[in-house]
Amino acid sequence: MSAPPAPERRPDERRVGRRQIDLPIERIVALHAAGMSLAALAQRYAVARSVIRDRLKRAREAPP
Repeated sequence: MSAPPAPERRPDERRVGRRQIDLPIERIVALHAAGMSLAALAQRYAVARSVIRDRLKRAREAPP
């Protein structure tokens, strides 16, 4: 016997875990380049420093 086929899922149901917070990445990159610290950015956008750090890392890795 074979397993039943996997159910069709909408694209938004494929993500597991918490929803990603929408942040103005270009603005965050510019503020950080101007000298604003991760802690200050995190406080400004009410998120953890790790969120800011991860988004900056992804912005650096993304192709232009």
